[in-house]
Amino acid sequence: MTEQKNEYSKEAYELAQKEEDDARSEVDFSSPDSIRVTAEKVEAAQIKKADLINGAMTEAQGISEAEKQIAERYTQLVKARKKAEAAENDARAELDNFRQDKMGLGKTPERESQERTRETEITANVEFWKSLGIEVDPADVKQKIEALPEKEGFDFYLYLPRGIKTSKIISKIRERYPLWQYEPDEKIDSITSVRDATKMAYAVASRYQQECDADTLCKSATELEATGGTFMQLPEWLVAELRWHAENGTHLDEEGVTVAAGSRIADGYVPNAYWHRDIGKVSVGSLHPEGRGSVYGARRVVSSAPLES
Repeated sequence: MTEQKNEYSKEAYELAQKEEDDARSEVDFSSPDSIRVTAEKVEAAQIKKADLINGAMTEAQGISEAEKQIAERYTQLVKARKKAEAAENDARAELDNFRQDKMGLGKTPERESQERTRETEITANVEFWKSLGIEVDPADVKQKIEALPEKEGFDFYLYLPRGIKTSKIISKIRERYPLWQYEPDEKIDSITSVRDATKMAYAVASRYQQECDADTLCKSATELEATGGTFMQLPEWLVAELRWHAENGTHLDEEGVTVAAGSRIADGYVPNAYWHRDIGKVSVGSLHPEGRGSVYGARRVVSSAPLES
């Protein structure tokens, strides 16, 4: 008997989401057995959702054997780099302990790291767009970044020039490494967001980190939007991904998924993005506004007040 796989559809995904929501609503916290059963049901529903999406992606992409080998090799190299960095950190710690315990010396000098300031970020943004073959006005970049309210920890500044389409940024990623998108370009470019670079240049600032904000995990886009927070949109994530990869050699969201709370595709779903390790590609997909899971989160940003809706 052959194993029957669920064909991906939004109806199937919504049904799996409903199973998870129903399980959560029925839990009796005074009963250990009820908690255990609920946890099992929630986990089963989340696995079902992940299988539906991964199955649809694999079928839609039609990945060739050569592409699979490239993706696997890329993943191996990224893991090797991370392992080498971990080994370097361990060796540095061992050397520090030896210097202190056996030689009475201080720690080994730290490697120089460039401080992230508005000035360095203004330059970085101008050079970034130039590297993509897109000329921007340095004075406008400076004005937009300096107009942002300062907030501690938010020192990753992202400038988007007027007229830039999301599909254009996607094409620039594809020139550098693989990307898969669930929606066609016309739907990607018709996403409604609280900020729209096709109408006005602007800048945002986020935390300089690989994964999304930990305190947003397991919260749906609807729940996050209800807090009144300002979150990273898809074109901003794509720009951040390009810059992060250029500066670090890795990708954003290798462990989780960033949901663009505050944005909607025409069908009402919320765009999301992450690095899909299994296929070695950036993945641009969508999620039901009520969808949630342990790997789904968002990224808070600081933006200019005039651009808020």
